[in-house]
Amino acid sequence: MIVNLKTELLLSYCDPFGRNVWGNPISREEVLLALSQNRLVSDFEDKSDPAGRVAYLVVHKAEDPIEIDVGQLDSFAEWFITDGNHRFAAALLRGDQEILCSISGCPEYIEHFFGLDRLGAMPVQPAKQP
Repeated sequence: MIVNLKTELLLSYCDPFGRNVWGNPISREEVLLALSQNRLVSDFEDKSDPAGRVAYLVVHKAEDPIEIDVGQLDSFAEWFITDGNHRFAAALLRGDQEILCSISGCPEYIEHFFGLDRLGAMPVQPAKQP
C-alpha cells in the first residue's frame, strides 16, 4: 500500500537521529554542518559519510517512497523502515509534513500503528499515482 504518511507519526516510532541506523549514529547537527560545508554525498552506495548523504537528500528531495514493514502477527518489527532512513531523515530536516511510503506487513499492525485499514482508507491524503 502506497500512502503519504505524516512524518510526525512515523517519527513517533522511528527516529533516525535517535538510533544508530547507519552503523554510525548521526545527529541533526552533523547534517546541518554537512549542509553548511556543502558536503553533499550523491552516491547512495557511499557509506563513509551518512551525514553527507542525508545533506544531499535535504537539497535534492527523492521522489521514490520509503519502504516500511510492520512485521507479521505476533512478530512486529522493532524498526519499521527497511529502506529510506536517509530520505526520512532529510524529510524531517526539511520540515516535510508527509512522506511517501510503501507500507507492508500485517494489516492489523498497519491499522494499529498508522490508522490505515485493510481497504486502504486513510486519515491522510492518498499518494498521487504517477
